[in-house]
Amino acid sequence: MTSTRTAKQSTGRRGEEAAVRYLLKRGYKVLARNFRSPFGELDIIAQDKDTLVFVEVRTGGSRRIHDPEETIGPQKQKRIARTAQFYIQAHHLEDQWAARFDVVAVEQGEKGLEVRHITDAFEFEEV
Repeated sequence: MTSTRTAKQSTGRRGEEAAVRYLLKRGYKVLARNFRSPFGELDIIAQDKDTLVFVEVRTGGSRRIHDPEETIGPQKQKRIARTAQFYIQAHHLEDQWAARFDVVAVEQGEKGLEVRHITDAFEFEEV
């Protein structure tokens, strides 16, 4: 079981690194990674011009049933939103930024890692 967990963590880290490189190439500024709160964790917090972007990274292997981005259900969205709200309040950003939730899906393709970026993947709601 430990080797499976380690392999999954390694895959997740590779996916997150690919997502960061992708965002940086597109002009995003990465503000934080793996931000933890009592409600959960945010993979990447970035700035896209005047918008604060909370990015959930999903990494899929070659053997899968669903696209990685399809694995973010309502409960996970709620945890992400609560953690984002915690971040905003902790950094006193309530009135300074627009905010959105993006998903970056990373998969192993024929020519290496393939990245799909879904902007505004789900709604930001006060929780």
